[in-house]
Amino acid sequence: MSANKKKTVLFLPAWYPDVNNNMLGIFVKRHALAIKETYEVSVLYVCGVKHLDGLLKFSGDTEEIKTFTVYYKKPKTKNRISYAYEGLLYVLATFYGYYRYLKINKRPDVFHVHVLTRTAILPFLISFVGKTPYYITEHWSRYLPQDGRYKGALRKWFTRLVVRRSSGMSTVSLAMKKALQQHHLDVPNFPIISNVVDDLFYQASLKDRKRFFNFLHVSCFDDQSKNISGILNVFSALEELGCQFSLTMVGDGIDFQMAKAFIRSKKIKNIVLTGALAGERLVHEYEKADMLVMFSHFENQPCVILEAKACGLPVLATHVGGIPELVNEKYGVLVEVGNEDQLAMEVRNILNGKYHFNPTAIREYAIANYSRDTVAEQFKSFYEAGGAV
Repeated sequence: MSANKKKTVLFLPAWYPDVNNNMLGIFVKRHALAIKETYEVSVLYVCGVKHLDGLLKFSGDTEEIKTFTVYYKKPKTKNRISYAYEGLLYVLATFYGYYRYLKINKRPDVFHVHVLTRTAILPFLISFVGKTPYYITEHWSRYLPQDGRYKGALRKWFTRLVVRRSSGMSTVSLAMKKALQQHHLDVPNFPIISNVVDDLFYQASLKDRKRFFNFLHVSCFDDQSKNISGILNVFSALEELGCQFSLTMVGDGIDFQMAKAFIRSKKIKNIVLTGALAGERLVHEYEKADMLVMFSHFENQPCVILEAKACGLPVLATHVGGIPELVNEKYGVLVEVGNEDQLAMEVRNILNGKYHFNPTAIREYAIANYSRDTVAEQFKSFYEAGGAV
């Protein structure tokens, strides 16, 4: 191979933006874009959908990142048999997608799995007959004790095999690394490599905030993890007490209608729901805000906190998962998980001018730690440490 020719990396993600949800796994796409200047990156994404003509459907896309998507028809019922059947369909779809990939590409130099475990079946099996190494980046909060969805003896046994045979594993937070190690998922090559913030957020105008009145929440509106109801309880109570503020809640998800109904029933005036936003429209909401607020039950490394910091915005969030690695007294305020009284107290402290933050310093930290160039260099070192390039 020519010394000037880029090595090829094939991403195998469990989540990736698709026609149904353009924000799903956006952090994986940003990783791909970060290393695009150094490596020839492609994505093989397998996705289950309920409504599909036939068993499998292949789609190819060359916009930004060369992407090979295979849709398979999900079973309508949910039980052990349908779960096993869907697993077999997933594996079939993966090998079919790889076959289509090889029809127009040479074998990749590196497989990069994002989110275990079935995404790793293809490179795991190939590793016994070929020399293509595979690396893993784990994003899923299920390993964290506050989440607890990592279950099943067979799953855990196979996941350990997959991890041990890999050339390296990375994750985006120290909290996640420790959680993985507690589940006996550990390898010598195990760096922490951050998520990436899109360059668009670094272009947001900075505000020199003397007082803080405008709060912003951005999430997938899943109450189980994001505690949307807790935020609504606190801010609605503060409105009843006469506190002057605004709270803009951006996003959509399974509990969006619940939030909408709560605001309507309480006749809350100071909370606005925008629905899902992206690109410049989302950046505009960060620009208008004085502080990002999150009240999550569990988190790994929330991209919205990185985006807020890129916009020079301080953060009010819970002391859970990887958040304390992102937020300290220079960049925001932390409260305990589920403690609505403490959240209410800190919101009032913020409204009363107790805290002062430097937006330029916040952004500079984000540039140094979450930019494409920084993350690309970290992935290069990650691959080199595993002996791939």
